[in-house]
Amino acid sequence: MMFRDIWIYDITSIENVTLNWLGTNIFSQLNATQCYYNTTLGLLEVYENSRELGLFGYHNTDTIQHKLRAGENGVPFILPINGTKGLEVDVMADIINSSCYSPEGNPGINLFDSYSSDTLLNRIYFSNSSDGYFSDIYYYENGTLDHASVELRI
Repeated sequence: MMFRDIWIYDITSIENVTLNWLGTNIFSQLNATQCYYNTTLGLLEVYENSRELGLFGYHNTDTIQHKLRAGENGVPFILPINGTKGLEVDVMADIINSSCYSPEGNPGINLFDSYSSDTLLNRIYFSNSSDGYFSDIYYYENGTLDHASVELRI
């Protein structure tokens, strides 16, 4: 089944939290409220209360130093950017592959056995060669999701 869904998020907070995910560490957690545009009233209305939209961490003493979790989404909606270099999709593709889509990273998300990136298009592509599912993600320069095509097995 193919469908198009437009999700609108209002960033509500960024906070430091201590979690036991891929080891007990301190993370920066991005929280957001999911909204929708009510065309009848012409208003943006709350659809779902504030929840985790992204979780980011770097711990140089861990086996997996960089960690990124995409909340309950199939793809990361927001990527952290390097303060001096900007968005580095080539670096982020490796980080996402090592943490976000690993069995320890987010149970229920499909495992991808191949990934690539394109720094000119700000694109990250993940695929599973044996089952054919994929995640093709494009980002704006500020690290927010532009658009994505995703096929996951449920």
